[in-house]
Amino acid sequence: MQAPSFEIEARIRVLKSKVEMELRNASNQPKEEMILIDALQRLGVAYHFEDMIEDRLHNISTMTQVNFDIEDGDNHDGLYIVALYFRLLRQQGYHLSSGKCAILQSSYVLNQIKVFRKFRDESGEFKALLGRDARSLLRLYEASRLRVQGEEILEEALIFSRKNLEAMLPHLSSPLAEQVKHSLEVPLHKGMSRLEARHCISVYETDVARNNLLLELAMLDFNRLRTLHQRELKDISRWEVAAVDNLPKYMQVCFLALLDVVKEMESKLTDRGSSYPVQYAKEAEKI
Repeated sequence: MQAPSFEIEARIRVLKSKVEMELRNASNQPKEEMILIDALQRLGVAYHFEDMIEDRLHNISTMTQVNFDIEDGDNHDGLYIVALYFRLLRQQGYHLSSGKCAILQSSYVLNQIKVFRKFRDESGEFKALLGRDARSLLRLYEASRLRVQGEEILEEALIFSRKNLEAMLPHLSSPLAEQVKHSLEVPLHKGMSRLEARHCISVYETDVARNNLLLELAMLDFNRLRTLHQRELKDISRWEVAAVDNLPKYMQVCFLALLDVVKEMESKLTDRGSSYPVQYAKEAEKI
């Protein structure tokens, strides 16, 4: 298995530089900036810009006021961006690192939860009009999946968005239909990052509103990492044969059984074109 070529590595560096410039240029346009960060994360290339993204989200989290451009709760775009902001901030690390699963709530995040109230009617229900826009509902659904105990409005948002998305799904066209179906099956924050990136790339390249710079970077980076993982997997496979003979008899039985499971998983994932996650399982065996 050959290493990624020099030309590919050079092209990735050029694309990273151009995307970095886009991020800098979007710093005074919060809505466009959040959409760009969201795309980078979904496509699996946000790790290249980790420091920039962290700085920008931190700055937003400390703002006392953010202009959501919401005139009333019937604004689909307003719901879209509020839900997107909330999810990006919460998944970025507003959890204490002590392991107590508590939430470190800034005044900004608390205000965001309150902003969701603008989208409810006099009876306290989410406005029926909002149930007609799948794009905004999808962002609301993703945000509500990061709720914690006591956030009743997000619990209501989950029920409202899921119910309407499931009803709309048979009538949606591509690529939105694929996005909704996948999100309902696999919550965004629970998916394996590389598998999610592969799915997102295939959907994103059919989106007429795609950013071609991001798409090219994502495709090249994904293939580069896959090549590297396949090389590592080949090295680990050579290790397997030698390792078995050095184990006690009783451990050989367990090891070979585990190896059979991993090989079966590898075969299934290869059929789907996604064998790279097996690397992690084999690394665990090696340890």
